[in-house]
Amino acid sequence: MLRAFLDTQAFHLFHQETKCYICHEIANEKALRCVTSAGFTLLRDVIDEGKPSRLFVYDRKTP
Repeated sequence: MLRAFLDTQAFHLFHQETKCYICHEIANEKALRCVTSAGFTLLRDVIDEGKPSRLFVYDRKTP
């Protein structure tokens, strides 16, 4: 569902963009599984609003 949104909406509206970034708290295991299954890859661990989080990237040029 997330990947379909990216492919049909986000990248359609912003056709010059090739990457999408998303950040979730490490404690949010469901969200981490969701973005991973949608094809996002872990970029690095970060602190977002004071909470340990993970930053993911989706590159639409990657098969």
